[in-house]
Amino acid sequence: MVKVKKIVGIDVSKLTIDVYDGEKSYQFKNNIKGFNQLIKKTKGHYVMEATGSYHVKLASYLFEGNCLVSVVNPLVIKRYSQMRLLRAKTDKSDAVMIYEYGQFDELKLWVAPKDYIVEVKQLFTAVDLMLKNRSGYHQSIRSIFSYENTE
Repeated sequence: MVKVKKIVGIDVSKLTIDVYDGEKSYQFKNNIKGFNQLIKKTKGHYVMEATGSYHVKLASYLFEGNCLVSVVNPLVIKRYSQMRLLRAKTDKSDAVMIYEYGQFDELKLWVAPKDYIVEVKQLFTAVDLMLKNRSGYHQSIRSIFSYENTE
């Protein structure tokens, strides 16, 4: 656990990263160019939610750049927001909420998983998605044929 003063809250989405550093809000592209801009404009302990696969590239980039990084369970941020009775939900306000949470609680440092672990997790996710889609296709086909038999 690490308690630091300078927190940078980040809300990660598919295309953008919204950032709040305690003084100013920023928005960057969720790609290497945006990550470079983030590093140039902000310094501190970077805190973000685990957002499926969207946060992994940014967290890994920061980790490889020897930055302090914490990845927090989204449910923890949601409960913190509810505790504060905040209802506004935008990417910008989420970055502020993540920043405030980082100020409030002790943070565990994130360590990048080995490349093979990331690949295996991605494979499991892909297989799971294929199985879910397969089940849906089978149900669609069954419903077509069961409809024809009822006439």
